[in-house]
Amino acid sequence: LDELGFRVTSCHYYGPTYCSPEEGQDQATRHMTRTVEMMAPLQPASVVVHAAWHALDAPRLGCDHHVTLYNEDCARHGEETVNSIVARNLQGLADVAAGLGIRLALENTADIMPLGTYESLPLLVEQIGRDNVGYCVDSGHAHLHGACSASDWLRVAGDRLFETHFHDNRGPALRRDEHMPVGFGTISWLDVMHALDDIAFPG
Repeated sequence: LDELGFRVTSCHYYGPTYCSPEEGQDQATRHMTRTVEMMAPLQPASVVVHAAWHALDAPRLGCDHHVTLYNEDCARHGEETVNSIVARNLQGLADVAAGLGIRLALENTADIMPLGTYESLPLLVEQIGRDNVGYCVDSGHAHLHGACSASDWLRVAGDRLFETHFHDNRGPALRRDEHMPVGFGTISWLDVMHALDDIAFPG
């Protein structure tokens, strides 16, 4: 990267952000901290995070296992308790990241993962309450799954838009996150550009 003059703008965290309340949180918090510390030498401006990734990553439950595990925990312990644990764990990660000069960008995952919707993600960002915690707007997730378009998500993020995952797909009829190049699907990129102008995105 140095030889080619490239800069890493972001890394994507892949792993748990919380455990079931009865188990304690060490497994998730240790993994989060170690991963961000491992990424730090690359000097990314942001680390992208899926907010509610359960430590029990169980393939037996199929592609909706994160939602299933989250719902089971909420049924046992209450939604407020589970969300508070996620927020507290991400506060700790944000503090570690801030010491390394890194921001956390929580990704809109719509309803395919917990706490990634138009309703839930802004509340979580507010609950975490750290200056270096904002948003990664994934255009494909917004177009395919969400009730909120990519351009609407950009306006929700505002000056907390730290990262973008811009790619295209052909919308909810296909139910496939195709990850096509911009302009190859049915997202209105003119609306996206207007939204970026409206929030004066510097990135």
